[in-house]
Amino acid sequence: MDWMVFLLGYFLFKNIIHVLPEFLYALVFGFLAGLFGAMGWKLMFTIHDNPPKLPKFPFYVQLVGAHIVFSETVAAMLQIV
Repeated sequence: MDWMVFLLGYFLFKNIIHVLPEFLYALVFGFLAGLFGAMGWKLMFTIHDNPPKLPKFPFYVQLVGAHIVFSETVAAMLQIV
């Protein structure tokens, strides 16, 4: 279900801003989605009674990176279809 929201957001973002090439749309959208995801995880770690003991900065960095990779993959697949 989350990937459907991500894909819908990508389509909306792309249709609102008509200036950037496809890979830049994906890069910007992936970065923004990753930041929102990191903020969501930070909130969950903050409100949890016993949050996991993990290095949070590398976790957030890989989360943003994963969103960028997913966004670029979606953009590439949409160009093929």
